[in-house]
Amino acid sequence: MRGWPHIALAAGEDVDIRLLTRGYPVVDYAILLFLQACYAVDEALYGTDVEALAKVKKWHMPQEMKAYKYLLSNEMILWWATELGELENEIKSPFSNRVSLSWRIADLRNALTRIGVVMECGGGIGTNIWTTMELETGSEPPAGLNSAICDRANRLFSSVKILCKAFERNEQEEVTTDILLSSSNRSVEVGG
Repeated sequence: MRGWPHIALAAGEDVDIRLLTRGYPVVDYAILLFLQACYAVDEALYGTDVEALAKVKKWHMPQEMKAYKYLLSNEMILWWATELGELENEIKSPFSNRVSLSWRIADLRNALTRIGVVMECGGGIGTNIWTTMELETGSEPPAGLNSAICDRANRLFSSVKILCKAFERNEQEEVTTDILLSSSNRSVEVGG
């Protein structure tokens, strides 16, 4: 089997990442686990919007957006930035559905846990998997793939951390408001 540099050069961004399975099964498995975690992020961001979720699932289909293109896509990064920003606005809104938000935040946390495991586990993407690939096969990963994966993971970790803090802060403010309202109502009842 020819190495990734030849395949990637010939196919460009449309290379089918499943070709890794034949030549580099450990690398392929790590990338597929990372992709699945990214898809979980996509699904968490759309929450209960069934129509929007159907659009996202199309991106996960090889004929719509191949995995390699998905990983390198600036469009996907911008979409995540937009959706994460909208989720933050929803968290800050007094009219948001708190239960739905808590589920979405939990889903994002779970997806990040999966990403963390893939990035750090044994020969994970974030450690020595690329070095192993180069030593064993003399091939390098497709251009930009390592930095795209690491950049995507880092952006998600920092963004979801911000969202979690905003959600927790909002929850604390609601509890404080409820306590204050409850206390003021008791004062009126006792004095009235």
